[in-house]
Amino acid sequence: NRSKPVKPKKALIVVIATMLGGMLAVAIVLVQKAMHKGIEDPSEIEALGLPVYASVPYSEYQVKLTGFARARKGKTQKAKSI
Repeated sequence: NRSKPVKPKKALIVVIATMLGGMLAVAIVLVQKAMHKGIEDPSEIEALGLPVYASVPYSEYQVKLTGFARARKGKTQKAKSI
């Protein structure tokens, strides 16, 4: 008694892969947001109405290493607040 050959259901596989990919992307973004600690820019402190006493600028090496979008636009003096 021979049965018909089995073939993959391409449409179902594409739909499931798309949904899983989207869920994975959302999970990655949420984890990154949850793990973000610290202040990136002095304006974040100023927005709270607190004075900024000092900021430590990124070195040229750090700017190249991290690839900030501002650095690519020519603003290499992005600073971290203390």
